[in-house]
Amino acid sequence: MSIRASTLRILVLNFTTNFKNLKKKVDGLRVQFDFDEQAVSQQKKSYPRSSHTKRGYPHWNGHPAKEHVEDDVYNRSADTIPPSE
Repeated sequence: MSIRASTLRILVLNFTTNFKNLKKKVDGLRVQFDFDEQAVSQQKKSYPRSSHTKRGYPHWNGHPAKEHVEDDVYNRSADTIPPSE
């Protein structure tokens, strides 16, 4: 067995070992992700968000007008519109 063949064999063994370790790590991360996702879902069900902020304004990220506001900002027409409109 030449030095090159033994080096290649070691590299292949290292690769397979590292690949197995990576698969274990990814599987562990998947389990952790699923657990976290379930916990967040349960938290959202237990404590739903109110329809208005603490200052009494509606939440805009779920409001249909958000798309129009984003369009105005993108088109730069929001720069010319006063806040009262």
